[in-house]
Amino acid sequence: MENVKTEPKLMLYEQTQSGRVLFYILEEEPITFLNTLPPELRICGLKLMASVNSDLIYPEDLGMVATVWDLLEGLQKYPGINIDNLWVDLEHALEISAHDDLEITISFPNELIAFELSRHWLESTGYDAQAVWSVLKKHSKQYVLIEPSSQVDGVFENLDIYLDQKSILLKA
Repeated sequence: MENVKTEPKLMLYEQTQSGRVLFYILEEEPITFLNTLPPELRICGLKLMASVNSDLIYPEDLGMVATVWDLLEGLQKYPGINIDNLWVDLEHALEISAHDDLEITISFPNELIAFELSRHWLESTGYDAQAVWSVLKKHSKQYVLIEPSSQVDGVFENLDIYLDQKSILLKA
């Protein structure tokens, strides 16, 4: 798989009391992330708020959407699509939500599935999945800004602190 040069990404790992694993990525296109999932994964539920120019796109506009492949095919029918909100429930109790601020949250039923599916995205964006997973687990429930080299550029208690610091750096 060809690695693409990428900027550092803000990520978060959290294991909930119920055992679910949350994986959060900031500044990633939903379609880019979806492209790293196994295309045969079945979709159990879909909600979409999207538009092209000022024309609204509804889930039924995508055609029959039974798998990740079908969803990607449906989205590709609309070049320049702006995804405001996307919620996808997948087989194996996977849940993905994506928003227009390029924020993606994935909820996995357990750590094994979380690592395996996030590994595809991490490796496709030039990250060492094992190294990143180790860093994220060390800083569980914290937002971690990670370089593709696995260097940690910052650890933030919450998203607002990161956004405030990013805003200050952009003004400098």
